[in-house]
Amino acid sequence: MRSLPTEWNLPPELLDRLTPAGGRQQALFADGHLLLFLHRVPDEDTPDREGVIFYREPSGQWHNEKEPRGLLLLGEMLDDYEQRIDQLDDRLDVSNRVKDYYEILTGTHPIVRAVRNLSSTLDRSHEYLIDPKLRPYLERAQVLERAAELLLTEARMAMDYAIAQDSELQSQVNLEMAKSGHRLNLMVALFLPLTALASVFGMNLTSGLENQGDWLFWVLLVVGVGLGYLLRIFIERAELPILDKLKQHSDRLTVFIRPNGNGHK
Repeated sequence: MRSLPTEWNLPPELLDRLTPAGGRQQALFADGHLLLFLHRVPDEDTPDREGVIFYREPSGQWHNEKEPRGLLLLGEMLDDYEQRIDQLDDRLDVSNRVKDYYEILTGTHPIVRAVRNLSSTLDRSHEYLIDPKLRPYLERAQVLERAAELLLTEARMAMDYAIAQDSELQSQVNLEMAKSGHRLNLMVALFLPLTALASVFGMNLTSGLENQGDWLFWVLLVVGVGLGYLLRIFIERAELPILDKLKQHSDRLTVFIRPNGNGHK
């Protein structure tokens, strides 16, 4: 069991129920004695949580295990929570990449859980007994809980928006590439038959047509262009539905991520 100051005259019932060091945040009450086990703001570099125990005597006097200032230490702990939330909120204001938003989310999640449990623990202690000294800390913890949850929501929305922007950009790139490929296919289709005819009739073989007049050239030219035009129509009809689908997908993304022309703020 966690070692407590020897001058705290705790009833055995509280000592038996006390969670070992590193346990969850909790409020324990028995015979007018109140124990609060609360966590400091989580460290970004370690999953461990540093806990602080506060003790209220039946007379109303507050103590903590770290120093003799009682609830003043709780105020400093809430200051640390507020400072960390403000730091993450400032990072969110200047972020514009998915990686940045992910780092903010991973830093915000532990704070949301910790401050929510801290607020819940203080609220539970208020159910055990009403102490005017503790009430301001409870109200402040509730404000910080709402601020942390709002930060988490904004970070999620910003990340979703950035992902949607990347998807829109990729969709537009795919559409432009498809259009370029479509134009190239039309050009190839237009000149492929003419190139094939020119290659066949340009072979150095005796066919009896090499002594014909200029009219044969013009006939082959017209036939080649005509076949190319027909092939062009066929390819255009085959690829047009694909281009339409890509354009519709791009338009849907644009409408989804730009309903008001604004970002996450």
